[in-house]
Amino acid sequence: MNQKVLERVEDHAAYVALNIGREIPIFTALQGSQNYQMDDEFSDVDTKTLVVPSFESLVFNKKRTSTTLEVAPTIEHADVKDWREMVNCWKKQNINFIEILFTPYVHYNLNYEWAYTALWVMREDIAHFNPYKAACAMHGNLVEKYHAFDHPYPSAMEKIKKFGYDPKQLSHMLRFKDFLIRYFKDESYEQCLIPSNREELIAIKRGSIPLEDARKIREETLEWGRKFMDNMKDKLKDNPNPKTERELDMITYEVFEQAIRNRDYGDF
Repeated sequence: MNQKVLERVEDHAAYVALNIGREIPIFTALQGSQNYQMDDEFSDVDTKTLVVPSFESLVFNKKRTSTTLEVAPTIEHADVKDWREMVNCWKKQNINFIEILFTPYVHYNLNYEWAYTALWVMREDIAHFNPYKAACAMHGNLVEKYHAFDHPYPSAMEKIKKFGYDPKQLSHMLRFKDFLIRYFKDESYEQCLIPSNREELIAIKRGSIPLEDARKIREETLEWGRKFMDNMKDKLKDNPNPKTERELDMITYEVFEQAIRNRDYGDF
């Protein structure tokens, strides 16, 4: 474990706690390349935090929190989500949200350690809540990176000028392909998070593939994804796991019950 990364996660947790008003932070977890062992010296530390809404928000049915804070000094991103919104994201099976249940880089509220532990214990069940949705979400990520390949985002302009494209986006496409193949070979989600061709993808991320070759790989990967999804749609149905859903609902109920019973919201 990288102690500096853990310290930055703890810094994010402290910053979020100071900037979310009456909401209760449950845990803050790392999201991004470190979770895939794809990070380098230039990798930022980005996090996601689950919060329980304030009593006022519940009573007056206010909009659920879903925001991003910028953490100094390097303007890292700290995403903050209402617990209920995060559970919905898990049910949609997007890797960017599910991965936080697998990272060792986490800071949790001691009053709700039991809730984090309960989620951690059932993390593989959550990650396999709906394989059809998982396939759709992962394929959607692959297509998103296809379009980002040479899109002139401000953060990518230096790479595009140097290589003619953003190598990071190509490495992402290939990582998602690797993930899909292994997920549907019944490897654990924890194993799938670490690419089987990690060293190759790191080299690609650093620009080892010339532009014309990269364009060819990009198109081939997109076509592979299309065929993969056509095949999956014939095999899979949109069937969430009712047992996992009941367990998530029960944890949600108990978290909110504790917050109200113990008046963790503060005075109102």
